[in-house]
Amino acid sequence: IDGEFIKFSVAEQSYVIAPNVNISVGRRNLIKCLTEVGWLFKKVKKALGDDGAAGVSMENGEGSTRQAFRAALQRELADYYKLIAVLEAQAQVPIVAYLSDQQHKAATNGDSYLTLRRLFVWLAEPL
Repeated sequence: IDGEFIKFSVAEQSYVIAPNVNISVGRRNLIKCLTEVGWLFKKVKKALGDDGAAGVSMENGEGSTRQAFRAALQRELADYYKLIAVLEAQAQVPIVAYLSDQQHKAATNGDSYLTLRRLFVWLAEPL
């Protein structure tokens, strides 16, 4: 997530937007909510540890409940990676292409470019 305008703050233990960036309070709060996903991802990956990337090991003496929990976390991370791939594909659609195809909006059944609000909806928990 770290970029030019968004960085991880060790003091706040969260991602923060650079104070010199001039954006509205609402957009700043929306970005803060979206960056929590990255923060949670880092926490889960750290909790799984190095051996979590290779799979659940039966040889290290872990209890079956812990092994089942780690396997479930790995499945959730796999779903997260799939979602990120879809979002990256949507982010590749330039807004310019959308603006040039404005007259074809009815034929394409809506907008296809990614905005902060759409990203928030994609990442929101289902009810």
